[in-house]
Amino acid sequence: MIKVTIAWGQSPCEDQIETYTFDTGKEAEAFLKGVEEGNGWLDYAVIGDDVKDEQGNIIMHTSYDGDLDEYITAVEEGRA
Repeated sequence: MIKVTIAWGQSPCEDQIETYTFDTGKEAEAFLKGVEEGNGWLDYAVIGDDVKDEQGNIIMHTSYDGDLDEYITAVEEGRA
């Protein structure tokens, strides 16, 4: 299972952060492509480890390499 955590918006609060799960790398990749296409229309950050497929190949580098709590603190302090 592949997990992707996204913070939606420019200065998101906890209820604007969602974790999505996918069975395959292709599903995650398609989802992330859609998210990237929306960039400019809305703001987002992918949180956590780089997203990898079943073979360990990187699908997308994350925007914030830390856990959810660290990201929320960074947003509150203006560092993310």
